[in-house]
Amino acid sequence: MASGVLPVDSLSGDQELDYRGLCAHCEKKAKQDCAKCGKYFCSKEHWKVHQKPCSKKYKKLLSESSKSKEYYKLLKESSKPTVMVASKNIPCGTEIFQSQAISVGPNGSQPVCLGCLRPIIYDVMSYLCEGCGWPLCGVDCENSELHQLECQAMQNGGYRFNAESLRNDWRTISVKSGAWIIVLRVLLSGKSEELLNFFKKEGVNDFEKTDQTLLLTVHLIRNELKLSQFKPEDIMQLGSIVKSNLWSIAMLQDGVHISVPRVGAGFHASDLIYAQHSCNPNVEYIYHMQNPADLILCASTDIKAGQILSAYRENSIPCITSTYSRQLFRNMRGKGPCKCQRCFDPSEMGLYLSSLLCNNCKGMVVPMDTANILQTDWICKACKLVMKGEEFFNITVGLFNKLAIAVASDKKDKITNIEQFIQNHSGPSGVLHGNHEMILQAKRCYCVAIQDLVIKKDRFLKLDSRELSNFSQYVRDFQKFHYCLNQKVIYETFALNLIFLKNALFQLSHGKITKEQAIAQMNGAKKWNGFYGYNYDITSSNATVCICSRQIMGSASTEYVLLYNRLLNF
Repeated sequence: MASGVLPVDSLSGDQELDYRGLCAHCEKKAKQDCAKCGKYFCSKEHWKVHQKPCSKKYKKLLSESSKSKEYYKLLKESSKPTVMVASKNIPCGTEIFQSQAISVGPNGSQPVCLGCLRPIIYDVMSYLCEGCGWPLCGVDCENSELHQLECQAMQNGGYRFNAESLRNDWRTISVKSGAWIIVLRVLLSGKSEELLNFFKKEGVNDFEKTDQTLLLTVHLIRNELKLSQFKPEDIMQLGSIVKSNLWSIAMLQDGVHISVPRVGAGFHASDLIYAQHSCNPNVEYIYHMQNPADLILCASTDIKAGQILSAYRENSIPCITSTYSRQLFRNMRGKGPCKCQRCFDPSEMGLYLSSLLCNNCKGMVVPMDTANILQTDWICKACKLVMKGEEFFNITVGLFNKLAIAVASDKKDKITNIEQFIQNHSGPSGVLHGNHEMILQAKRCYCVAIQDLVIKKDRFLKLDSRELSNFSQYVRDFQKFHYCLNQKVIYETFALNLIFLKNALFQLSHGKITKEQAIAQMNGAKKWNGFYGYNYDITSSNATVCICSRQIMGSASTEYVLLYNRLLNF
């Protein structure tokens, strides 16, 4: 059991605790805690063992914190939320600070293993935890540290997952294991009182008393798990705080050879909470590759001193996700419409990601009421022809379904089907323009399909000239549109060069082209120097590569260098 955490067997019923946690040195019961790190100690002797190294670590953390504070300050005004304001000019790509998640768990979007957060199918064939009965990947996840606290709490409360419910719709089950698991994990960590006091000082002390999700959380924790020492109002308050401060997590262990991604969220209570939400953000959070639950906040554009720092808090790439899709997603999660500048602009700041082409003149149709974009009628900017909201919805949903079918195709058929979708619906007779969200998403899916064949399968595959041309153009279209410093863009730009390199080696080894032609082909694709102001030429032994590119590429960057040297020495 982790030090500084309340043992779960003490958390059933209303009994008084004669200790607060376990000693970090010997794991005996302890009442005293370290003011710097929160770990517990049973005696002065064990405190002295901990004191010196902890002080050094604490000073280092303070140093790092003060360093990050060089870039921003917190602006607090009465009756207004606290915001982060740039204290100096911040160049694009600057790492502003790192945030460590307090707790992680499922996000409720789909069923996942509670031991590792990998997506799994909940059905009658699922492996069930011997302790609590929850569906898991297997024995390793049953014994994982992530699952131990709630598993023991469930056993102590006499709660066991109802396996018969696996015969029903999985969506109900996945939502049931959503945010309430994170709330439970925060409660069992012993940090809930500290967090409630912190957010109360920030003016966050209200919650919706009729929120069904919060009421269900209270019922599960107090009634089914018998953890009645936690007050209903504290659970609901904490649940409301957790819901508002969840950030998605990922597990990209190796950049290109990607492991199964995690589907979950991390609860953060750092200065990250002060980043103002915006669909046109000036900061971007990227995942820390050694600990994917942690986030690194970077400037996604040049920020001037005095500007408020803003971030996009939803689970999508903001610059290629339309206002219509973003608001639909918020509506599905029970949130009101976003009121940022971009969401209230009918043209989406000139991006027109939602807009269809007018049937009459091929002009752009825009929403007549941006505050009610999911129900409003749409009007052509050129000829003023009105398209009813129902017609707009039917066309948009129908095309999304067609794209989903193309993306779900098998193997290389997927590449052909996605290409046909792009040509059919963005051509002269189509209703989508080149900047429409679905066309950009289709181009990205096309590139991912190529990557799956060439990179993730770890083999050489000859691509024809059309496929190479499409891949190159689509990546550049996506990269151009995505002005933010985003992991996905850097990864796909890297994939572009690696695929061209593998294809050049394939053709060279089969006598299809000469060495000079292969090098020329690579030089035509390799555009790393100057990309977002950084030197990404990883073929150089003295290359200066920014932190996110190194983290994203992992061992694949080594593979790239080896293959490039193989080409030069062929």
